[in-house]
Amino acid sequence: MSAHRTENSYSMNGSTQMYALHEALAREHMRERHEAARRHRLSRELAAANRFRYLARRAEAARQRHLLLTESAERAATVALAR
Repeated sequence: MSAHRTENSYSMNGSTQMYALHEALAREHMRERHEAARRHRLSRELAAANRFRYLARRAEAARQRHLLLTESAERAATVALAR
């Protein structure tokens, strides 16, 4: 009977070690997934910031063109009225 207990305790010890190994692998996998998700969020935020800067530059350029056209039109109207 003591041989049976010894064999059983070895199998339980091996089972416990295997369980601990699987738990460690699962934790590592979860850490990797969280890190990948964090990198993905950061990447999306940077891409959004780049798009915003690009659109802001385009809007500013359009505003400047509009101001120049408006000023040119006003000068042309002033010159036409002066004649």
